Amino acid sequence: MALTEAGKIDEALIYFDEALNHRPGYPDARINRAGALLLKGSLKEGFEDFESRWDRSNAPPKILISDLPSWEGQKLAGQAILVWDEQGLGDLIQFSRYLLCLVDAGADVTLLCRKNMHQLLRTLPKSVRFVEALDSNESFAFQSALMSLPRGFQTRLETVPAPIPYLRPEPSLVAKWAGRIGTGGFRIGVGWQGNKLINLQRSIPFPCFAPLAAIEGVRLISLMKDQAAIEAEMPAGGRFTIESLGNDFDAGPDSFVDCAAAMESLDLVVTSDTAIAHLAGALGRPVFLTLKRVPDWRWLMLREDCPWYPSMRLFRQAEKGDWESVFMRIASSIAADVTEKAGQFTSAPRAMMELAIPAAVGELIDKITILEIKESHIGEAAKLENIRRELTLLRTLKSECGLGGARLAELQAELKSMNGMLWNIENALRGHEAGEDFGAAFVSLARQVYKTNDRRAALKKKINLLFSSVIIEERSYSIAS
Repeated sequence: MALTEAGKIDEALIYFDEALNHRPGYPDARINRAGALLLKGSLKEGFEDFESRWDRSNAPPKILISDLPSWEGQKLAGQAILVWDEQGLGDLIQFSRYLLCLVDAGADVTLLCRKNMHQLLRTLPKSVRFVEALDSNESFAFQSALMSLPRGFQTRLETVPAPIPYLRPEPSLVAKWAGRIGTGGFRIGVGWQGNKLINLQRSIPFPCFAPLAAIEGVRLISLMKDQAAIEAEMPAGGRFTIESLGNDFDAGPDSFVDCAAAMESLDLVVTSDTAIAHLAGALGRPVFLTLKRVPDWRWLMLREDCPWYPSMRLFRQAEKGDWESVFMRIASSIAADVTEKAGQFTSAPRAMMELAIPAAVGELIDKITILEIKESHIGEAAKLENIRRELTLLRTLKSECGLGGARLAELQAELKSMNGMLWNIENALRGHEAGEDFGAAFVSLARQVYKTNDRRAALKKKINLLFSSVIIEERSYSIAS
């Protein structure tokens, strides 16, 4: 565990493997290995080990103990499945997306979960039944814990379902909180603490928000359930305020319904690792998430983007406990957004604008896979920053357009494989070029380029047809006689 906490994931895995070789199936070693694997991005293997969570020391309680068969990927068409809630509210929000996958697989889905979350989860865009207790007369073909569903769907990084937004605020509440919040300033909703009973070193001291408050035009607005106007000191002197939305904010029996509605009137959410982050991500709202140096497994390592939530940007501690530099980076990013919103132009050179160019759906997916390959091969910091910026924008566009589903995941994986082959072929060609070796091997590689590109074009066309893309790329060649 010490190696994992130090960010030495590969070294930690060696010791976890050794422990399991010595004592096969040991649940404490398996759950620790699960955390390391998931942090590394090895989701399929990590979720397999994650099943040991029920047998480890201090295991979380199950809300359902049943003789029903566990769902582990079996065919679901026409079958009823009971899914049961577990762990925190953020977990429930994050993994409720898999209920949509079950519906897509043809299942009749019932979720046994906390009553206070029913109202929010009913905004899921497909038919799911929510209950807080079971009727003894009901029958189901399968049962599953909510966080076991990624294992059943064999989830990998490239197949994380992200049909953002998959939750939506209630229109009447949006109007209510829009009136309360108003339109003035650059409105940032903030959260700084999760469950007080769990100390995961995620809470943020109030003074850390000072660099944000110091930006002209910024308003900090509390999204915490316990509402109170907060005054905190600036490091250089003076004070700043975190606004309250009033004692009626999320004061009813339904959790997060007001918070979800208020987020619609905010320009940005900045929060620690709490359920507020998951809610903003599930709603597709722009959110900056602050993370300790080695975070919870779902946020992976090193990345600034989040496969689970395309509208989320991750800001990590460079050193353990160093929130100050995290908030300085956030403030720098926000300052540019505030200037843009206010229409204030400085004498400094402006960044190149983004151009909205019409394109085929297949071209978008193709570009995403190419950037993913570049991200895994290029190590230069400046280049990586540009790659990840573009990749985040394109992933967000994919999500906003509702481009998802199992068939797209299959085609995208094939397309990424084709582009990976092209990457390797072109590297080999450059090697021959550098050595001025244009013999049979060079010719063979050159032929592979156009053959692989033909297969790539066919995959892109399948994606275009799958989504009835308005733009369909066509290819035509004439053979010289």
